[in-house]
Amino acid sequence: MNIAEYSVRRPITVTILVAACLLFGFLSLGRIGLDLLPQMNLPMAVVVTVYPNADPETIDNLITVPVERSLKSARNIKAVTSTSMENVSVSLAEFNWGSDLGSVQEEIRVGMDRIRYQLPEGVQDPIVSLIDPSQLPLMMLTVGAQGDLGEVTRVAREVVKPAIERVDGVAGVSVSGGADRVISIEYDHEKLAEAGLSPLLLQQLISLQNLSVPAGVVVDDGVRYQTRVGAKFQSAEEIASLTIGMNTKRSDFESGQPRLGGLMGLSFLMPSFLTTIGDVARVEEKFQKTEGYARVDGNSSVMLLVYKQSGENTVTTARRVNQALGRLTSERSDISVAHVFDQSTYIMRSINGLRDNLVIGAVLAVVVLYIFLRHVGSTLVVAVSIPLSVVFAFVLMYAWKLSVNLMTLGGLALGVGMLVDNSIVVLESIYRRQELGDPSLTAAVNGTREVAAAIVSSTMTTIAVFAPVVFIEGMVGTIFRDLAMTVTFSLLASLAVALTVVPLLASGLVRLRKKASPHGSVSEPERPRTRSRLTLIGSYDRALTWSMRNRWAVLGVVGAAVVAAILIYPSLGIELFKDMDMARVDVSVHMPAGTPTDITNKVSMLLEGKLMEMPGLEHVTAEVGSTGGDDFLAMAANAGSNSASISVALRREGPVQTSASEAAEFIRAAVASVREEYPELECTVDTSGYGSLTGGQIDLFGSKVSLEILGSDAKELAEFASRVVDRLHEVPQFVEVSSSAQDLQPVILLNVNPTRALMGSMTVGQVGLGVRTAMLGTTVTYVERKGELIPVIVKPASDGVPTLESVLDMPISSSLGTSSILQSASQMGSNASAAARASGSGTSSLLAPPTEVLVGRVATPQVIEGPMTIYRRNGRQYVTTDIAFRDVKFSQAGELALAAAREVEAPSGVDLALGGATRAIDEAMSELTLALCLAAVLVYMVMAVQYESLLYPLIIMFTMPLAAIGAIGLLAAAGESISVTAIIGLIVLAGVVVNNGIVMVDFINQLKATGMKTPEAVRKASLARLRPILMTALTTILGLLPLAMGRAAGSELERPLALTVIGGLTTATFLTLFVIPIIYELMDEVGHRLSHRGVH
Repeated sequence: MNIAEYSVRRPITVTILVAACLLFGFLSLGRIGLDLLPQMNLPMAVVVTVYPNADPETIDNLITVPVERSLKSARNIKAVTSTSMENVSVSLAEFNWGSDLGSVQEEIRVGMDRIRYQLPEGVQDPIVSLIDPSQLPLMMLTVGAQGDLGEVTRVAREVVKPAIERVDGVAGVSVSGGADRVISIEYDHEKLAEAGLSPLLLQQLISLQNLSVPAGVVVDDGVRYQTRVGAKFQSAEEIASLTIGMNTKRSDFESGQPRLGGLMGLSFLMPSFLTTIGDVARVEEKFQKTEGYARVDGNSSVMLLVYKQSGENTVTTARRVNQALGRLTSERSDISVAHVFDQSTYIMRSINGLRDNLVIGAVLAVVVLYIFLRHVGSTLVVAVSIPLSVVFAFVLMYAWKLSVNLMTLGGLALGVGMLVDNSIVVLESIYRRQELGDPSLTAAVNGTREVAAAIVSSTMTTIAVFAPVVFIEGMVGTIFRDLAMTVTFSLLASLAVALTVVPLLASGLVRLRKKASPHGSVSEPERPRTRSRLTLIGSYDRALTWSMRNRWAVLGVVGAAVVAAILIYPSLGIELFKDMDMARVDVSVHMPAGTPTDITNKVSMLLEGKLMEMPGLEHVTAEVGSTGGDDFLAMAANAGSNSASISVALRREGPVQTSASEAAEFIRAAVASVREEYPELECTVDTSGYGSLTGGQIDLFGSKVSLEILGSDAKELAEFASRVVDRLHEVPQFVEVSSSAQDLQPVILLNVNPTRALMGSMTVGQVGLGVRTAMLGTTVTYVERKGELIPVIVKPASDGVPTLESVLDMPISSSLGTSSILQSASQMGSNASAAARASGSGTSSLLAPPTEVLVGRVATPQVIEGPMTIYRRNGRQYVTTDIAFRDVKFSQAGELALAAAREVEAPSGVDLALGGATRAIDEAMSELTLALCLAAVLVYMVMAVQYESLLYPLIIMFTMPLAAIGAIGLLAAAGESISVTAIIGLIVLAGVVVNNGIVMVDFINQLKATGMKTPEAVRKASLARLRPILMTALTTILGLLPLAMGRAAGSELERPLALTVIGGLTTATFLTLFVIPIIYELMDEVGHRLSHRGVH
């Protein structure tokens, strides 16, 4: 008893199994996550190291080089790309695909711990993080509250942020903009000296007084106590009242009187003579505004970036966050929270759009079935395979932990038309058995058995093309894998439905009716033999007869079409992915190096004002300079004082909507207007939707061409890059050219005379630290309050930003001793720092009197130039030039850029290369080409096993080049490039187009097995299989048509795939009806000739 017979004879059992699968399917659907793209575990890790107020060259020498050296020693390392900029070092490590990311991250952390003592004092601990695109900010929020900016920041940090972080699935919240709470201690240098203390001693006193040290266990009166010594500060007032010495004047030294002040003197002081910190410094708790500016729609704002936990569902997490915010704002009417950006909104728009396309495609497929079958019952028998197969697929998707995303929904949309193919073939076979006189039940069993091998083979060939996905590495493999598994699940489900449910339903719904005739009773299936059907078959019969007689002419025309397709292919151009309109455009603003933040802010405000006039605008968000974000992406972005980031959010509801490309043109026009007032302004526009969220470190979609200029000398690279940029500006297809080789920024170098410094009892390092402390202050400790760490900053009293004159007149003090020297060496990152920190040896300098020196007495200022940013790749310096283009394809733009750059004479040792997305495209196309070749081989192997022949599969393989004709032709007609999804479409075609050939060749062989001659068997099989071939092709084509024509969010990614399959299947189906019969006869003739010669 085969499976069809079992299904027909056990209808209750089959019905219960179907109901169970439906139940589990709907349960799975409610639990499957929703995301934009599949989970991508990129083999990349980033190390971000912050050294506050350090220039790029210092960052490069003291931080980037040691970090790079450590990363290069890691296993499976592929490349290390580093960026050294003001305050921050960012090193991106790329590993081979397949590396264990958990062990990679741990190995990097161990390496960072190993080099920690080589880094200067004051460097924050390196942050090691894996690159996970799914952990980009889930949403960006802006917070409003009553009061000034400091109060709004307090509310954002103490109320809104904790409320969001308590939500399940939220990994953390980063706050940028606003003002941070600090305890500021601004000392008066004269008063501090009168108290007998130096700034360094003041810092040490405050730090050492804010300790609570565990001291063991004490037993008293039979009670066991844990003991702690000391207590931590709770407020600024407590710090202000801290005793530091006695009010001793400098004249005491001059008069030769003994001095009792300072630390040693404290034990001899009377309380009335005590001096507190409040006596020598202004101590206050306040909100300290960040150096930069943050605005939403022109208003100062505090912004929150919300991150989800790895593996959590984006839409579900966003929904929970919005619910928590709704509860918060209902309880606190004084707080308002607005959404600037929300990933889940775009995801839902994309998912809903693809879902609608899927439903429309399914409806079109059913309509095609009815047009051919002209019977409701027969149509329902076949159409039922669509919802059943999709629901069954959801069960397998949930079991394999796949999410509903653009690729899985695209796979379902691709499979919608293909899901009915097996059912159509089975139903046609059942009809045929009824025409031969079999009763309904027998016809259902025999008809299904007759084609079971063919549909299993055709399904296996389609599935076989996805097997090479296991050999595809990289991002392409990750994306392709979800689509492949979804199509595989749905096709396996459709095969099961065709072999069980379809014969069961056909046995009851598809019956013969009797019609009297002059010659007796004749059975006729319940399907009309209409004039149109007879006309179609007759027309095909005549065309087939002509083709068989003129087969060499037909093959010549087909061969010419294949050659034409090959010639057209290079002109299509190549790109990684089609640009996606995420209703967001990012603008990077750059002013000349050395431009103060206030000037950059004025330029940004002017540009923001013009952008506010854009039709269809939702929000304009701006961040100028450093806005104090505490996540690693914000640190990696690290905008300098001459930079700003502006994000434009576009409406996707309402009568007026502006596309991302239209918005980009509006922005470029606004930039040109602002440039009339500020001609030195440079801007780049990014329409990918992810530009500002990745800190510019990762190009997810490759919307711009990146030209890399590699060399060893920074100035030489900058000069050559400038000439290359000038040449690229002359290319008419390039609308925007920007270079990372920015102008050199001015740097004041204070050359310290070691002899003069030593005469003042100081070293060069101590002078440097003294100037740094005097200008920037030092965070000496923290006050903990309600989980918040409030920094305590000690610095000299000053008015505004210091001038060069005020710096030279600045008094710095230190006590020269062994410990002091080692301490200064430690803070400056000397090789001695490790020993100093580890041993803590040396005589205490707390007893030595402070020595005071004016900076101008020991240092001479010198104005030099230094780079704003230093880039390295595998230890070699490089400059990137990003190019936005129009009227050409991505690969063509890359070729134009490389050709134009090579026209500029390059210095010796300088190389040019295309990087960024071009490098990713090369890797992707190499992997996909391998997958396409493997798919073709596997399809052939599956058919060879089915037919137990090496000849017949070759006949069917001729459908593949026929498919390439239509695929390339339709892509060219639609103006599309060869993208990753288009190549995936070609791979899918390799398994789909052979199905019609399999059905035709299988039936030819069956007829020949009955003793029919080859020409007659070819003709009869072709005529008999005309209708099912057209039905299966049209259902697949129309099922994909909404995806190819769709304009919904996210459809840009799937459109090339749909066009490739539609074009390829259209030509392959049409030509298969003529070429396969011709090739079969030719192969049969060759086989007979060889057999007559004794070749088997």
